Amino acid sequence: MEKVEQTRVKITPEIMKSQKTLTCECGGMVFEPGIIFKKLSPIISPSGEETLYPMEVFVCAKCGKVPEEFNDRKMLPDEVLAKKSTIIK
Repeated sequence: MEKVEQTRVKITPEIMKSQKTLTCECGGMVFEPGIIFKKLSPIISPSGEETLYPMEVFVCAKCGKVPEEFNDRKMLPDEVLAKKSTIIK
């Protein structure tokens, strides 16, 4: 099998300025790391006991919601999700 060589683009400030930016439904563009804990029942917990399972998420610094784009595994509760987010240029 032939190896395909890929060239990498050097990321410059000019390139980053031209890329799209994710915004939350409130207009916020800054996101902070957070943790949501899910309570696992003893039936599915690896230890056989009720366990707290931490899930790292990024929340909007302005309103505290999580944009749908950050819920790719569809495991977050609806209460923390932003109804819509926007990608602006």
